[in-house]
Amino acid sequence: MYTPLYIKTDNSLQQSLISIPDLIEFALKNNIKSLSITDNNMYGVMDFYKACINNNIKPIIGLELTYKDSKVILYAINYNGYKNLIKLSTISTEKEIDYEVLSKYSDNLVCITSNLTTYNEIKGFYQYVYIGFKDKLECDSIKEDNKIYINETLYLTKEDSEYIKYVDAIRESVTIDLTSKNHLDNYIRLTDEYSLNTNEFITDLCNVEIPFKQKLMPVYTNPDNTDSYTYLKKMCIEGLKKRFGDKVSVVYKDRLKYELDIINKMGFCDYFLIVSDYVKYSKEHNIIVGTGRGSAVGSLVSYCLNITDVDPIKYNLLFERFLNPERVSMPDIDIDFEHEK
Repeated sequence: MYTPLYIKTDNSLQQSLISIPDLIEFALKNNIKSLSITDNNMYGVMDFYKACINNNIKPIIGLELTYKDSKVILYAINYNGYKNLIKLSTISTEKEIDYEVLSKYSDNLVCITSNLTTYNEIKGFYQYVYIGFKDKLECDSIKEDNKIYINETLYLTKEDSEYIKYVDAIRESVTIDLTSKNHLDNYIRLTDEYSLNTNEFITDLCNVEIPFKQKLMPVYTNPDNTDSYTYLKKMCIEGLKKRFGDKVSVVYKDRLKYELDIINKMGFCDYFLIVSDYVKYSKEHNIIVGTGRGSAVGSLVSYCLNITDVDPIKYNLLFERFLNPERVSMPDIDIDFEHEK
């Protein structure tokens, strides 16, 4: 199965004319069964992935990086490779990608570069690394066996080539006649023009499945070495006594029991303990914290943990507006901190 391997979308700002919906429509019209995305960021990956899956197209997730002034294209073999792409994308926004970074996050990735010097420098730490070429002349000049046809794709059809110059002119802040680029052949090819079978190998090799609705909440390690619910309950009871003394109204006891039961059943005990921990740290280190806002002030647990300073029962605030079993998303505790600290 042939895959156009070097497709940039309009998420590569001021570089490409291709939108993800148009790309999917083009693939369906031309019976393309697999597609790649290789922007210089990961902004469009999730939209691309979901659109491909919904249309029975195999998604190949890639990333274009700059290493020593040459382009390196990386493709995720699996979910772990995808996570390495995310890490590399983040690092590239903070500093230049160097040898150490590339080698550290090289697992489960396929690497392609058109620069022979770069190829020889980094081939030692990639299991799959290839030299890319875009025409017969480049293909014949490459002596190594690990080579692959790859053409940077910036628009869908050959007829669109006349429009890419406007994007170039905008990016370079010049008039159209002064653009430095010549993008005449950067459209989607429907076949591998050189039939080296490497394209099909990479297509079969890359199988990223992104899991959704994972429970990624860290486990809060408490000093009592008890489970999170037991410790949360203990903290809330202590907090309730600090707020009201030893004589606590039944209304508050019942409400606290009700909230803790729901929080425990929905698996958010660690969440409340973590929020409580960083609010406690802030207040102990002279960082001003807001009294609470939004639906979270309807939680007595938040009040007992000193996350908020608004008594939800005194003001008849509803816990259900903040959290209830019908809500599938994470609870949202809005907290204000002074901006200087």
